[in-house]
Amino acid sequence: MPHGGSTVAEGDYAKLVALLGKAFDGTGQAGSKLPIVYGEYGVETSVPAAKAGLYTGREVVAPVDPQVQARYYAEAVRLAACSPTVRMLLFFHVTDETRLEGLQSGLRYADGTPKPSVDAVRQAERQGCPQG
Repeated sequence: MPHGGSTVAEGDYAKLVALLGKAFDGTGQAGSKLPIVYGEYGVETSVPAAKAGLYTGREVVAPVDPQVQARYYAEAVRLAACSPTVRMLLFFHVTDETRLEGLQSGLRYADGTPKPSVDAVRQAERQGCPQG
């Protein structure tokens, strides 16, 4: 879903391309045709009780359920696949940090076991852009 104001995120592809065009079209730059890389995309998850011993400290943000992260990550992959000039989407991190004050946004828990987002991302990658 597109954001209002000056925010530009994955759901704001049209806004980003328009801004790149406004800034660079008609110059020596590619402008609205510049390749786009979405970097450091991450959604922190809660830690299941069975994995709690892998982590230290206390959580400092409100994390989401791992299934919610899986839905968000799959949607981000679909948005990127449907955006003609997007070349890359980088998840931040692949594996959770062990410090709860850090980031638990990985596709894998701190011990390397997969979260539901691993399968969701793989499926979304295989499907590509649903409209194309």
